[in-house]
Amino acid sequence: MKLVSVVIPTYRRPLLAKRAVQSVLAQTYQLFEVIVVIDGVDDGTRVAIDSLGDGRTRVLETGRNQGPAEARNFGVRAAHGFYVAILDDDDEWTYNKLERQLRFIGQHGLEGQDFLLSCRTILRDIRTGKTHLCPAVLYQTGDDLSEYILDRPSPFKRAGIIASGTLLFPRTLALRVPFPNDAVHEDWSWLLFCVMRDGVALMMCDEPMFVYNLDTTPSRNILMDWHKSLEWGRQYRQYMSGKAFAGLLSTTTAWRAKRQHGLRAVPEIVRAMRREGNAGLNHWLMFIGVMLFPAGFAERLRQRSLRWTNTTVANRAPVAPSDSAAPPSVVDLTRAWVDIIPRKGYPR
Repeated sequence: MKLVSVVIPTYRRPLLAKRAVQSVLAQTYQLFEVIVVIDGVDDGTRVAIDSLGDGRTRVLETGRNQGPAEARNFGVRAAHGFYVAILDDDDEWTYNKLERQLRFIGQHGLEGQDFLLSCRTILRDIRTGKTHLCPAVLYQTGDDLSEYILDRPSPFKRAGIIASGTLLFPRTLALRVPFPNDAVHEDWSWLLFCVMRDGVALMMCDEPMFVYNLDTTPSRNILMDWHKSLEWGRQYRQYMSGKAFAGLLSTTTAWRAKRQHGLRAVPEIVRAMRREGNAGLNHWLMFIGVMLFPAGFAERLRQRSLRWTNTTVANRAPVAPSDSAAPPSVVDLTRAWVDIIPRKGYPR
């Protein structure tokens, strides 16, 4: 049996961090350590975690606020485990995540190799408790990862979601390829480095074992200027296809631009899609939809198209209810119209 180090970066959310830790302590696989990394100095998190009374938890402080990527790297360097798993402070795991993923490693003979192991995600509206399972199609080894995570097959279908909270990987990989401290999309950056640049194998378990809680807390990513998203795409262009680049600009970048500058951003994004990407009719339709249609109208169309898939996933992957943190009064479900994973993260 291998020790797993669970790294949880956090910033000014002690009750949420405690809930995340509780979902780890409830795992059926119990050979782990939990490293809660405060991105800065203690903000009450140490007291909240110590109240759980579990000696496998450690609370560390980076000393100054540097962002989630550096907090993860800090935790990885301090880890003792053979494998590392990442969990954001506002999300949770189902009780069998570590056990199932470690069984997958043994069944597929992955020990001693570099790999990334993911799983399906449960999107949960913490106001209503409603859930949605994604991605509909699992990533397959040999697929173009950039297209899987950045390019939508249609305006009403998500791109593939590989959230950081789903991942399990050898600690040696994270030491060799640290998480990049980019201004935006740092989760995508690391995946592209590992898979597209270094050829690391990425696999996915079919089961949904990661709970992604949708809330309205502003994160660092959502507040960044849309130019940062465009600059990021150009910086990582060598690791993505033309379709993936067009997919990024027509959804995530366009949504940020709509929120911040409206139609004034259209010419620059259009030029980039035409000259630097491989935009097809689908990309132009998505771009026009994001920029011209009201967010509420777009969301109603998307909800209608997904109505047949809106089934409860609780029977497939039970999640223990938690009342350790009060939910916000409103959940902004319009974020489902764009790629939501890169907008997550603790507030900045």
